[in-house]
Amino acid sequence: MRIRLRYGRRLVALGAAAAVTVLLAQNTTTAAFTAQTGDTSNKVSSAVTFCTTPGNAKLPAAMDTAVYQSQPDTNYGAVASIGVGTGPNVNAYSYVKFTLTSAPLPAHCTVTSATLSIYASAGTAPGTLYAYRANASWNATMTWNTGRVGFAGTPAQTGAVAPSGLQQWDVTLLTRELYAGPDYGFALKDSVDNAASARYQTWSSMENGTAANRPTLDITWG
Repeated sequence: MRIRLRYGRRLVALGAAAAVTVLLAQNTTTAAFTAQTGDTSNKVSSAVTFCTTPGNAKLPAAMDTAVYQSQPDTNYGAVASIGVGTGPNVNAYSYVKFTLTSAPLPAHCTVTSATLSIYASAGTAPGTLYAYRANASWNATMTWNTGRVGFAGTPAQTGAVAPSGLQQWDVTLLTRELYAGPDYGFALKDSVDNAASARYQTWSSMENGTAANRPTLDITWG
């Protein structure tokens, strides 16, 4: 009789445990916690280390220019178009900078996406175009021979457009690096220099008369 009674109690206990398990599965909840052990010198508590104010911003270009090997002493910092190119002695690079301090990242937030958009006004295809970080400080008066800076980081890439249209690069990683500093902006070029067959891509600059065609940087953080 005692054996049967003990066995019956075990079945009742198992049934109750199963019911509690089902109830917990159907009623989940999330909460912050603070836990403390019997030893008051040991304590575990939650901490706010996540982004509480996610957001986004579209930044206009603050400065841009281009340098052309074929025009080595001419600056293009105040013209309506800039561009890149490749070919024997006709390489060309473009540079564009945005004011990242106008979109400061809130505490504990990081850049989740960033897209560089530039409107192509003319070009030859095919080709692959790279966006890097500029590797040093520059200004709009630099030329191929004077003040020209180089390239840094892992390039983002996009295809050439002929004859015109919007071009975009996923520059999420590069933008994170620019926020970390130093911020010298972006440097753009063809994927190769001195191509056997010359090709080029021309873009609307920040001085272009059509505001919608000027370079922008779209940033999202979270």
